[in-house]
Amino acid sequence: MKSEKAKQYLKNNREEVEINWETGETAWMIWPKDARKAVEIAEQEAEERVYEKLTRWNDPKNRPPYGVSVLIKVFCVGGEKIYLGNIEIDNVWVTDGGLIFTDDAKNDDEYVVGWREIL
Repeated sequence: MKSEKAKQYLKNNREEVEINWETGETAWMIWPKDARKAVEIAEQEAEERVYEKLTRWNDPKNRPPYGVSVLIKVFCVGGEKIYLGNIEIDNVWVTDGGLIFTDDAKNDDEYVVGWREIL
């Protein structure tokens, strides 16, 4: 289980019960309602991980595959803009509207600061 919160919830809500009255042997028991709650916690954490991954902007130095359309975040004077486009060659990014950018922050006033897949 990846969810540490769910593991901790189960650990905190378990009960030790006697399973053999002759030997005094015991085991840990978890009530079904607590198991369901732990599953809900784990699902919520999984959704948060997926959301974070889907909304993360990738470093433009980590290139997407050539020819694949992605969202391109461009730093411009006055703010950032987002375009649909792809990487062409080396560090040249082309939008579907024909605008051309690079990810060279030292030599360009407007440059690519991130990209994200379109799912």
